[in-house]
Amino acid sequence: MALMPGVTRRLIPRNFTRGGQTAVHGVLLHIMEGTLDGTDSWFRNPDSQASSHFGVGRDGRVFQWVDTDDRSWHASGANSTWLSIEHEGRGGDSLPPPQLAATARVIRWMHETEGVKLQLADTPAERGIGWHGMGGSGWGSHPDCPGNPIKRQRPAIIAAARGTTEETDMELTDAVKLPAWGPASWPKDVGLQDGKISVNTALGSTYGHAQRSAENSAQLVRDVQDLRAAVADRGAGRARASGLMTTPEPSGSVAVELAQLRGELGAGLAEIKGSLGVLVERTARTDADLKQLRADTEGSARGLQHEIDELKRARWPLAQIGSLLAVGALIVSVVALFTSN
Repeated sequence: MALMPGVTRRLIPRNFTRGGQTAVHGVLLHIMEGTLDGTDSWFRNPDSQASSHFGVGRDGRVFQWVDTDDRSWHASGANSTWLSIEHEGRGGDSLPPPQLAATARVIRWMHETEGVKLQLADTPAERGIGWHGMGGSGWGSHPDCPGNPIKRQRPAIIAAARGTTEETDMELTDAVKLPAWGPASWPKDVGLQDGKISVNTALGSTYGHAQRSAENSAQLVRDVQDLRAAVADRGAGRARASGLMTTPEPSGSVAVELAQLRGELGAGLAEIKGSLGVLVERTARTDADLKQLRADTEGSARGLQHEIDELKRARWPLAQIGSLLAVGALIVSVVALFTSN
């Protein structure tokens, strides 16, 4: 069911084909050759064999007589593929501002719910906003319907339809027609088979999808955070395994203590180095003294040998020779003692 909200619903019980609207090529504009109320009575007459989806009065009132899912009897061969709007007035009349604005509002609704194109159509092969007489004999032979003034007003009607933003009194139980992509995207959804959905159901479905999207978005954020943490842990493990982890810089107090320790170690090493220098110097002096003592002893020994030789030649007494030998042995013992130390 496709009923326009905010209009007077005057659904007729006869003179239409239920479910007979097989396609929507556009909408045809008609002239009533009478009044809105008189046409309402005529469409209810079984003898009329005529109807229209909508009727618009010169004061801006809008009647809907036939659901847009059903086929109205308005233009013979065009009935199954074109929607219809009848206008209060007579041939040669133009639409006053209230009637033009109301017609634009109906066409805007047809555009949104039935896909009617907001463009001019002047032949049966075109799509958009047409007029009854353009179909010739195949459409009932009404060349002057709705008349040239209304035909010339179609660009103004289309412009108003594109700019219409006024709100309508839509009820929650009203049905709205879904765009073609709805049933095509979810062909197994039984609730979308007829391409329509109630306002109440549409609002509930929209809320449900919005809530699910919000929950999925929150979960996605958590998953990304967990992934980042896992990547960071893995990178740190690899760095530790490959010895790439750097040693953190010491704090200020630790740095001061390390500097003091380095200074103390440097002073201790310098003191040890100085002591070693003194020891080496003393060792060198001891070696020099020993060499000098050895040289003096050897000189004394040579002098003693010389004296012994002289005594031999002078034939000293044996007592004197014995004394000299004893002195020599004593000197040799002293030398040997110093040499061993």
